[in-house]
Amino acid sequence: MEALRDLKSQGHILCLVSGRGRESLETFDQVLGDLPEIICLLNGQLIYQDGIVVYENAIPVMDIQNLFQQVDNYGFAYGGYDWNGIIVNRIDGRVEQVWNDFHAELPEVHKNLSKSSRIFQGQLYITVEESKLFGDLLDDYLTNWSHEFLVNLIHKEAGKDKSINWCLAHFGIKRSNSYGFGDGYNDIDMFNAVGHGIAVEGAYEPLQKIAEYITDTPDEDGIANALRHYGFIK
Repeated sequence: MEALRDLKSQGHILCLVSGRGRESLETFDQVLGDLPEIICLLNGQLIYQDGIVVYENAIPVMDIQNLFQQVDNYGFAYGGYDWNGIIVNRIDGRVEQVWNDFHAELPEVHKNLSKSSRIFQGQLYITVEESKLFGDLLDDYLTNWSHEFLVNLIHKEAGKDKSINWCLAHFGIKRSNSYGFGDGYNDIDMFNAVGHGIAVEGAYEPLQKIAEYITDTPDEDGIANALRHYGFIK
């Protein structure tokens, strides 16, 4: 936190880019306060500046409705993030297992969500093998399995890289002057968008392979140590 405050006091722009949804805004505010000028949620599909939405990119309604209908025909549960949080069409054994394993509350049930909700990130309670049932229907999405029984979907025109590009254009910052910190699968496209990708120790292995620099874990002041490495702070 001291390193980030130091960075901001020097005039650098701080952006938080997360796969989490709007339900995490309160937590981010409690932890970070007004440090980040920009908060990008749902892997770049919602961008906030000073608490106001300045960019949004929901999945096209007809696309997600068609996919949900096919998933429903096979008897699988489905859902995702709408404006208010995580929703699901029903609670079954897989839904319970996923969210119990995440140590989180069960999503709110919206029985007609395929017809009534605006989805920013879809979620299908299926396995990798079962995804083959839907063939070309998944070609329009970027997929990320966060659990054996849960694949997260964002439109292929979305992603953390799109939000990074928006931020760079918005603030007039050259790509070569941008630095991204990450640890997971959904940070790969972000590393491809920034000038300098920095992975923390123990990060997703393919991410480490494309990182320019590997720093320590967050518990070992990884961000601060990397900022010292690049000469931003002492």
